[in-house]
Amino acid sequence: LQRLWNAEAALADQDFAAARRWADEAVTTTTGWWLIHTLTARARVAIAQEEPEQGERDAHDALAIGAAGIKAHLRVPDTLECLAVLAGDAGSHLEAARLFGAAHAVRLRIGAVRYKIYDAGYEASVAALRDALGEQDFDTAWAEGAALSTEEAIAYAQRGRGQRKRPASG
Repeated sequence: LQRLWNAEAALADQDFAAARRWADEAVTTTTGWWLIHTLTARARVAIAQEEPEQGERDAHDALAIGAAGIKAHLRVPDTLECLAVLAGDAGSHLEAARLFGAAHAVRLRIGAVRYKIYDAGYEASVAALRDALGEQDFDTAWAEGAALSTEEAIAYAQRGRGQRKRPASG
């Protein structure tokens, strides 16, 4: 577990190389609930290192373990926020706002809080989305996400996940 805390501390210090090293080690040495936590931490590192594919892979793996495997929902808001940041960075602003709204609602329902070291990044991402979408579209998308149950939010985040197939025609 010390590797996980070291990864998050290095990430807070913006020492991304050390954060990646610690996160990689943590992922290979944890299981169950702790693996969900370490995958989410490594997703945050990947986002900071501008490696969206790795971040998305780790976040989806964390959701899959938590949702299907052990029903560990405490880390779901953090994982949804990682996916929201990635969606926003990719220009999928409505999806990002829905994911942020869903993460916020899950936090409220289960009484979870975000680690303070992630607050500034969260606030910046939400503000950028609000600017990109405009107040009304942002509020609508946020409310749509917030209306989802935890299971629905996970399913929404996982939709379209998997092998993409080319259409037979068109």
